[in-house]
Amino acid sequence: MMNTVIDSGATDHCFVRGDIFADYVTFTKLISGRTAGRGTTFEIASHSTIRMQIEVNKREVDLVLRNVLHMPGL
Repeated sequence: MMNTVIDSGATDHCFVRGDIFADYVTFTKLISGRTAGRGTTFEIASHSTIRMQIEVNKREVDLVLRNVLHMPGL
Protein backbone atom coordinates (compact mmCIF):
# COMPACT_ATOMS: atom_id res chain seq x y z
CA MET A 1 0.00 0.00 0.00
CA MET A 2 1.39 3.42 -0.92
CA ASN A 3 1.06 6.59 1.13
CA THR A 4 -1.65 8.66 -0.53
CA VAL A 5 -3.92 11.50 0.52
CA ILE A 6 -7.42 11.36 -0.94
CA ASP A 7 -9.38 14.62 -0.70
CA SER A 8 -13.09 14.01 -1.24
CA GLY A 9 -13.55 17.72 -1.96
CA ALA A 10 -10.84 17.94 -4.65
CA THR A 11 -11.78 19.17 -8.11
CA ASP A 12 -9.30 16.69 -9.61
CA HIS A 13 -7.22 13.85 -8.23
CA CYS A 14 -3.60 13.93 -9.42
CA PHE A 15 -0.84 11.32 -9.30
CA VAL A 16 2.84 11.50 -10.23
CA ARG A 17 3.37 7.75 -10.74
CA GLY A 18 2.09 6.50 -14.08
CA ASP A 19 2.49 2.81 -13.27
CA ILE A 20 -0.57 2.72 -11.02
CA PHE A 21 -3.05 3.74 -13.73
CA ALA A 22 -5.41 1.21 -15.32
CA ASP A 23 -6.58 1.80 -18.90
CA TYR A 24 -4.03 4.58 -19.38
CA VAL A 25 -5.33 7.20 -21.86
CA THR A 26 -2.59 9.49 -23.21
CA PHE A 27 -3.60 12.92 -24.43
CA THR A 28 -2.66 13.60 -28.05
CA LYS A 29 -1.36 16.99 -26.89
CA LEU A 30 0.06 17.71 -23.43
CA ILE A 31 -2.16 19.97 -21.40
CA SER A 32 -0.72 22.64 -19.10
CA GLY A 33 -2.23 23.50 -15.76
CA ARG A 34 -1.57 26.45 -13.49
CA THR A 35 -0.50 26.19 -9.88
CA ALA A 36 -1.37 28.51 -7.03
CA GLY A 37 2.15 29.94 -7.35
CA ARG A 38 2.40 32.97 -9.57
CA GLY A 39 3.40 32.06 -13.11
CA THR A 40 4.13 28.39 -12.46
CA THR A 41 2.62 25.56 -14.50
CA PHE A 42 2.66 21.76 -14.75
CA GLU A 43 1.94 19.28 -17.52
CA ILE A 44 -0.95 16.84 -17.54
CA ALA A 45 0.12 13.77 -19.51
CA SER A 46 -3.01 11.63 -19.36
CA HIS A 47 -6.05 10.56 -17.40
CA SER A 48 -7.21 7.15 -16.29
CA THR A 49 -8.69 5.07 -13.50
CA ILE A 50 -6.84 4.09 -10.32
CA ARG A 51 -7.82 1.15 -8.17
CA MET A 52 -6.27 0.82 -4.74
CA GLN A 53 -6.91 -0.46 -1.26
CA ILE A 54 -7.13 2.05 1.54
CA GLU A 55 -7.53 1.66 5.28
CA VAL A 56 -10.77 2.92 6.81
CA ASN A 57 -11.46 2.28 10.49
CA LYS A 58 -8.66 -0.33 10.56
CA ARG A 59 -10.20 -2.27 7.63
CA GLU A 60 -8.94 -2.43 4.05
CA VAL A 61 -11.45 -1.12 1.53
CA ASP A 62 -11.29 -1.08 -2.29
CA LEU A 63 -11.28 2.44 -3.75
CA VAL A 64 -11.77 3.37 -7.41
CA LEU A 65 -10.95 6.88 -8.64
CA ARG A 66 -11.96 7.74 -12.21
CA ASN A 67 -10.60 10.46 -14.51
CA VAL A 68 -7.48 10.81 -12.37
CA LEU A 69 -4.83 13.08 -13.92
CA HIS A 70 -1.26 11.87 -14.46
CA MET A 71 1.11 14.75 -13.69
CA PRO A 72 4.68 13.43 -13.86
CA GLY A 73 6.24 16.73 -12.81
CA LEU A 74 3.87 17.57 -9.97
